[in-house]
Amino acid sequence: MSPELIFKLHLLFGYVVWLLCTGVYFLPKLKTMDRIDAQRTIAAPHSFRFLAWYSSFLASPARICPPASLYLLPTETSQLEF
Repeated sequence: MSPELIFKLHLLFGYVVWLLCTGVYFLPKLKTMDRIDAQRTIAAPHSFRFLAWYSSFLASPARICPPASLYLLPTETSQLEF
């Protein structure tokens, strides 16, 4: 089997498992809850996605690395300052 086919099957089976878990465990529990509580339960994991996005912005290379002009070297020795 090619790696591409294995990867696609892995994705497919992952979605199937999540659909089964959602139908068997999550939806019946959400249906018994109050509407606002159910929405909070669904929204809670998504807040971590925002935190991950925000922390990746804070740690982006544009904020950590100095500008490229600091890495440029002079082409002639007469441009060097001693």
